Amino acid sequence: MIDIRLRGKVVLVTGASAGIGGAIARAFAAEGARVVVHYLDTDPTAPPGVRWDHRTPAAHAAEQLATDLGDAVALPADLSSPNAAARLFDAAEHHLGPVEVLVNNAAHCESPDTVDTLTFDGLERHYRVNAVAPGSRPDRLDHQRRRRPDPFSCPLRTVR
Repeated sequence: MIDIRLRGKVVLVTGASAGIGGAIARAFAAEGARVVVHYLDTDPTAPPGVRWDHRTPAAHAAEQLATDLGDAVALPADLSSPNAAARLFDAAEHHLGPVEVLVNNAAHCESPDTVDTLTFDGLERHYRVNAVAPGSRPDRLDHQRRRRPDPFSCPLRTVR
């Protein structure tokens, strides 16, 4: 068996309460990683004429997955909110230690979503979760890496 050196590493998987994110969280846990199961606690109400197409499982699904994984914690964050990613990293570090591996799985999806129906507000909702939040987190990973006594003890990994 190949040792991929994940045992004991803290892995944050965004959008991990179900679907692909849940499968990714299970795969990391199977390799011995300590997993942060991120989930969206409450979806804001969609604006008139807009339908959310992303999945938002109930909080208990994330909590159950974290329980099933063992060395894991479920943490909510609305990644469309300013500074939510930084607060998520703080909470993850408080519960399991500094995040060493990040999987950007969370995504915002809505309909209608065509060139003819594109609005500034719709584009902004997409970009907050799908581009701005992921763009702010690698800096946080690097900040945590630099605080280690041996910054080369764990290479940073970001998956999108």
